[in-house]
Amino acid sequence: MAVELNIPLTNSSPYKEKFIEIERQYTRFELVLPNRAGTSNITIDYYQLRGGKTPGPAIILLPISGGGYEIENHFARYFARHGLAVALVHRIEIGKVTPAAPAIDWWLKQNISNQKQVLDWMQTREELDPRRIGVFGISMGGIQTALLTALDPRVKAAVFGLAAGDLPFVLAHSTEKSIARHRAEYLRAHNMTLEEFQTELRKAITYDPHLLAPYVDPEKVLLVLGMCDTVVPFAKGWELRGKLRRPETVLLPTGHYTALLCLPYVKYTCLQFFRRHLQLGKPPV
Repeated sequence: MAVELNIPLTNSSPYKEKFIEIERQYTRFELVLPNRAGTSNITIDYYQLRGGKTPGPAIILLPISGGGYEIENHFARYFARHGLAVALVHRIEIGKVTPAAPAIDWWLKQNISNQKQVLDWMQTREELDPRRIGVFGISMGGIQTALLTALDPRVKAAVFGLAAGDLPFVLAHSTEKSIARHRAEYLRAHNMTLEEFQTELRKAITYDPHLLAPYVDPEKVLLVLGMCDTVVPFAKGWELRGKLRRPETVLLPTGHYTALLCLPYVKYTCLQFFRRHLQLGKPPV
């Protein structure tokens, strides 16, 4: 699986760059990288630190499944203000119609391929230390963080936020409104029971944190779970923790969306985790 995602690294690939904003600690650009796999281009919000004299640590930030990147940019600004360069990778849109199981697996594979190409790009940046790269993601971003961490040894620290494994179960039982609506439409259109739907997914999905958990070093993982989460069911998140061999874990007394109530605590805890694992010094005053 890891081999099929490897595409030769080229340092000279041209990309488009657009200035977005400047702050005291960072400058934000939108970058568009040509996709070496021949599919749609890869868009990145890059938070480049200002005034760095030596190569420093950075994180890839992976998005949730929908929305306008508000929560992702909130985390990106926080990390950048505290000394971490950030590459926020835009998602591949999966479409408004529930795809068949093989298409879901292809979508996951293509996202991971894009993220590995972003890691390749980060290795070409003089201001970034390729030995100190982490990944952060929440919800679908957390699930993909688990996949990328298993499939790429360049990831030295990773936060799996509100994530889980056993994706066939998650997709069959999630209470998220759009997933539930698309699932119901798919079942009606294909005259299929929920159990048959889950079985179809289980036959097709190979990019699953449960399956790849043995290839993750638990020492470099922070797992954040909501104990009342039904969107990404907590039981499957806790089950993933066991398959990951019990990494450092934060349990929130919340559901999926109410985890926002714990946002200051989550940001601080994740920052301290990255400080330890990426040898992050104090940010410039």
